[in-house]
Amino acid sequence: MHNLNISSERKVSSLTNEFNELFPHLHLKLYYTAAAKTDHSKHAHLQQEHFAEKPRDLLSDCQEKKVEGILRFHSEMSVHIFKKLLENDFGIYAEIYHEAGKHQWSTLPVPSENPLFESNFETH
Repeated sequence: MHNLNISSERKVSSLTNEFNELFPHLHLKLYYTAAAKTDHSKHAHLQQEHFAEKPRDLLSDCQEKKVEGILRFHSEMSVHIFKKLLENDFGIYAEIYHEAGKHQWSTLPVPSENPLFESNFETH
């Protein structure tokens, strides 16, 4: 059983680094939440389509629900179930990518049915 601490004031990079320590061949990316309807700045409507990758980004920038707690999961869990736990329990939308080479990541997400521990990138 693995545990990830979900706290609004935690940096996104801290959470993704902890996940990547557990699964070195996977890369967890979190989406920003949708912009407020009153935000009329240029491209604000596209905010939820972008990943939170800036050094100062906090989990609160990615949470639709401001819920804190511990995310408990198993390595055998499918990618789909892991993402659904993040979404349903903490209001966080995520994507998981394969390692495609040294310091390179696939442009396609890991298939949803893959278990986390078996999600290494394979060329066909």
